Amino acid sequence: NDNDANTLHYIASAMMRLALDPANCQKMVNESGVSALCNICMRCPDMPKTTQPCAAAFQILSRQEQAKIVMVNEQCVPALVTLLRASTDPNTLQFCLLAFCNLLTVEENHTPILQQGGVMSIIEQAKNEAEGIRESC
Repeated sequence: NDNDANTLHYIASAMMRLALDPANCQKMVNESGVSALCNICMRCPDMPKTTQPCAAAFQILSRQEQAKIVMVNEQCVPALVTLLRASTDPNTLQFCLLAFCNLLTVEENHTPILQQGGVMSIIEQAKNEAEGIRESC
């Protein structure tokens, strides 16, 4: 059952570990790994044991130049926005903000991220009580 929280946690954790190897990053981007992470985030955006590895995987993948445009095209922006709005977990929030920073280094991503609420979500986090989160904005 893919809605089972434990199953989603284990899948997200495995994907994060896979993303740590640069050789796997391209495969994840090319073979719907980003979409899978997005789906997990949308199903349980307020469960830190799942959101942390998802957000970490997004952040790791977003460091790869060839992945940045693909990630935005594969609907990672709504997933990141959802996590920034629904999660209170500092690690999840920090990983999401770092992912957005990486994605915004590509000019082609500016308009879609702006139109899909990414910039507004970053601005909202600038009011976060945690100093580390505010500084990431």
